Amino acid sequence: MMGAAQRSLRSVGLVGNDPRDRLQRLLERRQADRAEREPDRVRYVRRRRERMRGRNGDLLAPQGHGDRVRAHFPIAGRLRAATLMLSVVAIGFGILFEHVNVAFLVGLVAAVAASADFPVLVSSIFWRGMTTRGAVVGGGLGLVSAVFLTLFSRSVWVDVLHQAHALVPLDNPAVISVPLAFAGIWIFSMLDRGAGAQREREAFAMQEFYGQTGLLPMKAVDH
Repeated sequence: MMGAAQRSLRSVGLVGNDPRDRLQRLLERRQADRAEREPDRVRYVRRRRERMRGRNGDLLAPQGHGDRVRAHFPIAGRLRAATLMLSVVAIGFGILFEHVNVAFLVGLVAAVAASADFPVLVSSIFWRGMTTRGAVVGGGLGLVSAVFLTLFSRSVWVDVLHQAHALVPLDNPAVISVPLAFAGIWIFSMLDRGAGAQREREAFAMQEFYGQTGLLPMKAVDH
């Protein structure tokens, strides 16, 4: 009985010269077996987590500017700082636009948001040729043009900033910014000939099928 038990322990590495070495070999063997059973995605997440943390659970030495910022300013501190900055900006705009009609401001904000969002949403739903590059560039063009047209319009440039003449004879920027966003999406999507753009165009049929039926033509995956 004792000989069989020793042979069993020896087979798993618990019998040898030094108990600490035997235990270390056993732990290494278990880690290797666990690594072989882990999916690639779990293994990738684990490597990222171990690289960001030291042996005692602390952050490793920063590797770049972004890592230095994350190391010295935890996520809670960054959230508080962002909230404070947004509050200050909102208060400043509230004081600046104190005497402007609120209903007009709501429509103006909606026009600026629609200039960046509406063309991207419509193109992604109904046009199979749109790519990520076209969406980013077109949405950015719509947002930037809407902001500048609003800034130089009579409602802001004259009524709020008290300048003599408005540089843009429009009160609502959407009539120019929305077509400009659509044009940017179309031009830069057509110019995008990369492999990623080709995969995105080929995935449009699957997206449309799922959007119309709510079904995915694939088997369920165990998690």
